Amino acid sequence: MRTFTSISLTLILITGAVAQDLKTNTIGTDLGALAIGGFALEYKKLINDGKNEIGVGGGMFNMSDDATWTGGWAWYRIYKNGNGEGLFYTVGFGAGPVSWDYTPDGGTKETIEEMLIWPQATIGKRWNMSSGLTVSPFIGVGYMLGEVKADDGTYLELPDGSKADGGLGPSFGIEVGFMF
Repeated sequence: MRTFTSISLTLILITGAVAQDLKTNTIGTDLGALAIGGFALEYKKLINDGKNEIGVGGGMFNMSDDATWTGGWAWYRIYKNGNGEGLFYTVGFGAGPVSWDYTPDGGTKETIEEMLIWPQATIGKRWNMSSGLTVSPFIGVGYMLGEVKADDGTYLELPDGSKADGGLGPSFGIEVGFMF
C-alpha cells in the first residue's frame, strides 16, 4: 500500500510540475459580451516563450433588440515583459454578418443582412493565477468597415447611441480564461 501511495504521489507531483511548464493554451470568454446578452468563446496560444500570443474566437452579440451579429475574430498580441502576462498590445480584426429586422413607422418589416469587418488595436493587462485562471481587461479602438442601413436610409442604432454607419469606435472588454 505504501508503494502505491508513493508512486501515485510522485506521478501527481511530476504531472503538476510538467503542467506548469506547458500552460501555453487558454480557453475563455469576454465578460463584456456576456453583459450585453451575447456570448463569446476564445482560444489563445502563447508563442515565442510567452512574448506573443495568437488567438481566435467566435460568438454572437445583440447589436439592438432587432439586430444580431454572429461572427469570428483573430488577433496577435505582444506582451511587453514576455511570459504571457502583464502589459500587452493587440492588433486584430473581427468579421461577420449582421441580421436586422427593421420595421419603419407604418411600414412593412424588412430584414437587412450586411457583412461587417472590424480591424482594431487595444492595450491591456493580463494577470495569471497559479490556478490557471487569467483575467485580461483591455481598451482600444476599432474601425467598422461596412454599414447596416435600411432601404429608407435609416441606420441601425447601436446600444451606445451611435449608428452602424462605419467608422471609428471603442473596443473594450474583460477576458476571463483558463490556462492549460
